[in-house]
Amino acid sequence: MVRVEAFQDDDRPSRERLEERLREAEETLDAIRRGEVDAVVVHHPEGERVYTLESADRPYRVLVEHMQEGAVTLTGEGVILYCNHRFATLLGSTRESMIGRSVVPYLERADAVVMAQMLSPGADAGRAAEVSLRRTDGRVVPVTLSAVDLPFEPGMPRVICVIATDLTHARQRSHELAAANAQLAGEMAERRSAEDRLAVALDAAGMGSWDIDLQQGTVTISRQAEAILGLPDIGAEARTLESLSQPFLLHEQGEVRAAFDQAMVTGVLEFERRVRPTTEASTHRWVHLKGRTYHRDGVPARLVGVVGDITERRLMEVQLRQAQKMEAVGQLTGGIAHDFNNLLMVIGGSLDVLESAVPQDNPKAQRFFSAAKAGVERGASLNQQLLAFSRRQDLQAQPVCVDDLLRGFATLLSRALGETVALELPHPPQRWYCRSDPHQLETAILNLAINARDAMPHGGRLTITTALTTLTPREALAMAAEPGSYVVVRVRDSGTGMTPETAARIFDPFFTTKAMGKGTGLGLSQVYGFVRQSGGFVSVTSEVGQGTTIDLCLPFTDEVGTATPDAAAAPSAGDGRVLVVDDDINVREVSVAMLGALGYATVEAGDAVQALAILAQRSDIDIVFSDVIMPGEINGLDLARRVRETYPTVAVVLASGYTAQLQGDKSGPAEVEVLRKPYSRGALAAALRQARASDAAR
Repeated sequence: MVRVEAFQDDDRPSRERLEERLREAEETLDAIRRGEVDAVVVHHPEGERVYTLESADRPYRVLVEHMQEGAVTLTGEGVILYCNHRFATLLGSTRESMIGRSVVPYLERADAVVMAQMLSPGADAGRAAEVSLRRTDGRVVPVTLSAVDLPFEPGMPRVICVIATDLTHARQRSHELAAANAQLAGEMAERRSAEDRLAVALDAAGMGSWDIDLQQGTVTISRQAEAILGLPDIGAEARTLESLSQPFLLHEQGEVRAAFDQAMVTGVLEFERRVRPTTEASTHRWVHLKGRTYHRDGVPARLVGVVGDITERRLMEVQLRQAQKMEAVGQLTGGIAHDFNNLLMVIGGSLDVLESAVPQDNPKAQRFFSAAKAGVERGASLNQQLLAFSRRQDLQAQPVCVDDLLRGFATLLSRALGETVALELPHPPQRWYCRSDPHQLETAILNLAINARDAMPHGGRLTITTALTTLTPREALAMAAEPGSYVVVRVRDSGTGMTPETAARIFDPFFTTKAMGKGTGLGLSQVYGFVRQSGGFVSVTSEVGQGTTIDLCLPFTDEVGTATPDAAAAPSAGDGRVLVVDDDINVREVSVAMLGALGYATVEAGDAVQALAILAQRSDIDIVFSDVIMPGEINGLDLARRVRETYPTVAVVLASGYTAQLQGDKSGPAEVEVLRKPYSRGALAAALRQARASDAAR
């Protein structure tokens, strides 16, 4: 045994002591390299301590035996020289049964080649490979083998040390991780699919989405939402909650921000507001925002929702409310007009009868009669305007070229406008025909012109143009009209314009902005009722200080109209017997008096049932003169049809306060003379004469 001593301390000078220790250390290293050292003696104040090589490497043996990796020492041919307890446990065997046996039987067949390559001479140091070990119970254990040659003196047999690391748990974790990744990938794919479906659904619904990170203060918004709100494309990073409120009208932005703040408390956001137009040609649009607040650890974290353009819905709601209001007011005015016509009929008819009894040489009486009859005519004209608004007037619809009609009464329009208003009638590229009553259309345009004149007290310009437009089903729904083509008569003035509140009421009966006594408030009501009864619609565009544009849209027709001159015959006395049917005794008495003055004999009936009974009993009835509206199951139309069927030689004349109902009554007879109340004695005589002539021809 070579004794190598190491001194812990002495009293020599530091330099000498250090040089001595360095020399001893070098000698010790040389001895270790030559294999001449088998123990180390260390001097210590408490005495010398001897460390043999066997005791020095014992910790390493303990480490090898207790480490979690399997360790095995092999010959160059793969025979097991040594293995630790862990390696034997991996294979489910004992060390005693394994030492001296080849390692190949413990490998899967495909891995025997891998082991041969690892054991081959000249293989790189630190080589490694993944193989599968087969246990004695048949189970397979995946491991990583790391091999290294142990150095010995030349000529000594090769010894290879192999470390085996069990991969079972790692493989299991890998499989679990792969499964988790696959599940996550599936969930992400499903989420992307759901997002795609949501995007498609929102796009189909005309909606966009937005997501606000309340903690970061950033906003993520879809392209569709940007388009709806009119936001520029500045990138998601630049979006803030403040920028989300900027598209709204300036005076409403505070309310928008307050709604978002309130949503953080209530958890719900929903409001409808207007956004500014994106172009000069566009108008304000309505949008609907709806969302929910999501919390994280009790603190609002996200505000997520959708936005949609509801401008069209708002317009439809306004149109619906307007149509409902007009329909309700129309029904009211129609009923009033009917009763009013009966009153005018009694007054006018009585004046007609009395006038014939007053001597012509009494000018004062004749003057009073003329004034009274003028009042009846004025009341009848006023009543006709009410009937026009309620769409119960008698229209004589025919193909009309609006441009020809405009030039035909341009002189009358110019006189009505006065010298301070210039009338412009540009020539259209094409002449359009609409189906309408030409006389009522003239009256409607004249009413619009007079209103435009009053809106230009200091003069201005009135332009009337025509065009053709086509409504899609969706556009027609918004205008409460039928899809199809319409001739547009556009009346545009350069006047003072109107506020939205005033523009919404201009068609209401008796609504006027003129001074007391300057107008009845029925002119535009007549325009509205006439156009709606003709199957068209009216639209109004106005801005204070910029003038007003009113479009009359009438159904287009490809028929070409021809002018038919009015044939007026002078009243003449008649003969024969007339059955007068009317439930209003006052009207009936006046009619009987007028017929008597014309030379007719009369028989009276209070309703249609009584009239049919009289016809069944008498054969001397030449004409049946009946009111259209009567109580009971049989009205004037039913009576006329039964007379035509049962008594073909008896002529029929009907009278009504609003004869438009004949157009919608399919059971009424064709070619029946209809007299509009209040009527004069001359009109009554002409109607009776025409009925008898038509009956004779038939």
